[in-house]
Amino acid sequence: MLNPQDEAEIDLPGPAAEFIIGVLDASGRLDSASVRRLLEEASDAIGLGGCIDRVVMPVMRQIGLWWIAGSYSIEQEAMTTEAIRAWLDRRTAYLPAPTRPNHILLACGPHDRHTLGLEALALLLRTEGWSCRLLGARITAAKLATAAEANDPAAVVVVAHIAAGHRRAVAAMEAVDQLGFTLFYAGGAFSDRASREGVPGRYLGRQIAGACAIIVDTLDEAA
Repeated sequence: MLNPQDEAEIDLPGPAAEFIIGVLDASGRLDSASVRRLLEEASDAIGLGGCIDRVVMPVMRQIGLWWIAGSYSIEQEAMTTEAIRAWLDRRTAYLPAPTRPNHILLACGPHDRHTLGLEALALLLRTEGWSCRLLGARITAAKLATAAEANDPAAVVVVAHIAAGHRRAVAAMEAVDQLGFTLFYAGGAFSDRASREGVPGRYLGRQIAGACAIIVDTLDEAA
């Protein structure tokens, strides 16, 4: 889930593939309006969760691969990221007020600076009536524990992709777990079973919509 280092998957034929190609084309032209329009059309066609998992994340993975290969500019990557963020923000703005009595705290691991996947997860959780507070990028164990104690959330979600940051991400999660909070985690740093051994909390898998369902179902069962 949420791993920008995965190879992009374009499931041909099908509407998701057509939207991926369209968004990548708009991205290459620095056409942010078309990126937002195509994401809205994709959401209407395959659902919000489907759009995020089958269009948004494959697009960002492909752009990441092109950027690493030197065939994509920083300007193109930044424009696309901000266009997607603007679309997520617009979708969030039109949601009704939260109906759940508590909120969910979301944070990146101490080595991670990409927050778009967390923002997408927060949007899906908000569609389920949950209020979300995003702490953002590179959250240390001390910051995460302090925020959890101050906010007293229903759950804490940590996403870490950088393998080199695995130990520090686990330390942050252990700090929250020791405080007694319900904990979930995901990301490329935990992609294989060995990396999840002894890690506190529940692993959310690789799909954002699936992660949302796990969180919502777990918290509903505990209510």
